[in-house]
Amino acid sequence: STPQQITVHELQEQILSDTLYYSNQEIAFDMASLVDTTFMLNEDDTLLSINMDLIKDEFFDVLKNYVVDSTNAANFLEQFMGYTLATDVSSNAVLGFDPTATDSGLTFYYTTADTVVNTFNLLLSTYFNKITPDYAGTNLAGIVPLTEFQPVDDNIYLQTGTGIVPKLNFQQYFDFLDDDTTGTIVINKAELTATNLDGLRDFINPPVQMGFYYTDETNEFLNTDTEPSFPNTIQTDGVYISATNNGADPFNLISQSQRAQLDTTNVEYSSEITLFLQLIADGLINRENAQDVLLVPFSFVENPTSIRDFGRNLDRFRLQPADLVLKISYTRLR
Repeated sequence: STPQQITVHELQEQILSDTLYYSNQEIAFDMASLVDTTFMLNEDDTLLSINMDLIKDEFFDVLKNYVVDSTNAANFLEQFMGYTLATDVSSNAVLGFDPTATDSGLTFYYTTADTVVNTFNLLLSTYFNKITPDYAGTNLAGIVPLTEFQPVDDNIYLQTGTGIVPKLNFQQYFDFLDDDTTGTIVINKAELTATNLDGLRDFINPPVQMGFYYTDETNEFLNTDTEPSFPNTIQTDGVYISATNNGADPFNLISQSQRAQLDTTNVEYSSEITLFLQLIADGLINRENAQDVLLVPFSFVENPTSIRDFGRNLDRFRLQPADLVLKISYTRLR
């Protein structure tokens, strides 16, 4: 019921297709807006069209001299680095857009000599929200990016859009494997469950899916396409524990078979990681690489490309450590 305002600004630095952008990052843009518009949100979907006629003359003047793989091409990218949509800082709403939708992008209309009108589209090449949370006076006061943090209430927190994700450590499982009484085992089933989710309200939900990704003491995603490449990265049942610098699919979502799915009836998660833990037991996955993983939320599940970003809303939950349990059924071999 409240009008929303969007302003359009020119970027002052290029968007890099091989860079994974986090929600606490930003790309510099000219603070002076090119155009602004006010609109109302629909309950289902809102298609917003903004007139950008003011850039058409400059754009076509530069385009006339454009030659692929030339100096002119580089100059073109330097002159038109892109545009950003900014919301009113006084707004109480967090707005998100679907950059992969058919109607998303910048459309140019032009007329050829035979007077037939044509169009072509420039699509957005990356997407992230710059949300700055204020944790003053809360159990998360003092948290800083990419740093392990122990809340004063010892609970586990997760929130999309702000980069708060749990970090799981499998050292207790390693200790179990090394116990002299364990011996050689075959894991029949291994299931990670999260129950008794708290911190929810009528307008805030837990994310519908979560995936697992390798990390280490840096608390960053470990990528498959680093140099040298990250070893022993493997797709297993429900776990694709790697990220990539591929801008089209940075979280390898298309390659994933499944993720931890929210049970909306019982409001809990369950993810089977049987093969993953068996490969560790067999020594086929290096323990050092698999010791720490990030539990990363996803909230859009229509298709893999529509959930390539996990920061479009503020879905969240809180749970006590005792409610995050790894259950293993195994057979001990003689």
